[in-house]
Amino acid sequence: MVEHNGQIIVGGFYPDFNGFTDRNLQGWDGLNHYLIGDAFDQPSERVEALTTLNTDLIAAGREITHGHIARWDGIQWSAMDGGMNDRVYCMTLHNGELYAGGLFTIAGGIAAPISQSGPVRTGRVSAVD
Repeated sequence: MVEHNGQIIVGGFYPDFNGFTDRNLQGWDGLNHYLIGDAFDQPSERVEALTTLNTDLIAAGREITHGHIARWDGIQWSAMDGGMNDRVYCMTLHNGELYAGGLFTIAGGIAAPISQSGPVRTGRVSAVD
């Protein structure tokens, strides 16, 4: 869950949320639920992490169309830097750059290093595509 442009954005893995039947990613304006484009909307897809970067919403998880990480500019979803080759479980911003962790071995077309703390692989996604 993240606040984005004064709205609450909820992501996860669900067939409906509070009676609103769109899957896995939706917004709430304080009165109504609403759909946010067409990413993460298939039964096998799920949102694992949400954040904002400048004025864009970033969603990551299991979503093949956009490479498991996507940017919402308020009009449409787009892949970020070519995406990842497998799931993204977490992300954070540091010094204006977006960092992600997950099962991927390639991030933005570049091999991602394996973390020293276990089987989760980590890589960097540039803050600018």
